[in-house]
Amino acid sequence: CDSDWSGPTGERIVSDCCWGRSKALVSSFGTFHSLLVFACGSLASLILKSIFLYSIYQTHESLHYKRKLSWIDSDSFKSHLFTSISLPTEEKRGVFATYYNQKTFIAAIGMTLFYKTVMGFDNLAVGYAKSSSDISIFTIGVLRSYGSLAGMLGVISYSLIEKRVGLINAGFVGLIIQQVFSLIAVSTIWISGSPFFEKNSEEGHSVFLFLTAIATARYGLWCLDLTITHSMQIHIPETERNTVFGFHMSLCQAFSVPKELLVIVFPEPSQFYLYILSSYLCVTVGQLLFCIYARNIRSQ
Repeated sequence: CDSDWSGPTGERIVSDCCWGRSKALVSSFGTFHSLLVFACGSLASLILKSIFLYSIYQTHESLHYKRKLSWIDSDSFKSHLFTSISLPTEEKRGVFATYYNQKTFIAAIGMTLFYKTVMGFDNLAVGYAKSSSDISIFTIGVLRSYGSLAGMLGVISYSLIEKRVGLINAGFVGLIIQQVFSLIAVSTIWISGSPFFEKNSEEGHSVFLFLTAIATARYGLWCLDLTITHSMQIHIPETERNTVFGFHMSLCQAFSVPKELLVIVFPEPSQFYLYILSSYLCVTVGQLLFCIYARNIRSQ
């Protein structure tokens, strides 16, 4: 169960949830029974996914479009091609130029900054919790599962919020929630039990609050994440989506590398506050870029 980004929005939530459940199951029932549960769950998930995809394909005629085109005569096909598909008339641009010239460029860059953070309940946060407190693996697994649940609720809530208050306002809802709980996570640096001030303390009050805060912040993170992704899908021309989204995901992965490198420079748990502060700075700058994008969109 890898917690790294591996696909479309939502897969990372499922992956994180898998990690949290695995820790809890292994601690309670042992490795063999835990693997058996996940094997059965994976098989059931694969079957359900196949059923749902087949059902969607059968109930949406537009998905049969390419198959039907093969039965159209060449003259009719050419007529349909030039009246229904907008072919690019501009000269071909480089990958970055294509990415840069999109209306959503500022918001997309803001989204990449969300990857330069340890407040996403990744392995660095887990390592910090274990090395600087007496919190059990089971508790960490439960908290990470809670974070995954908060992310799922954010995804579900987004569709409801977006319909009621609009796309951009849905993003602001997520932004506010993420910012509030990110501030709580930052405040744990000065709370009793923080390894920054009490190197020999293992009470875990500061660390537990930190993990709870970043887990809850995932609700807002996914609301904002989906808002930006949805905006990109709306504004990016269909002929450029593969190029833009491919480059965008590569950029997101690139921004996740620096936080791993910082471990080499600052390996001590008492120095983890540097990760927290730098992460909060990146998250806040990313949110500010989204605000600039929202202002530009509303002014057009």
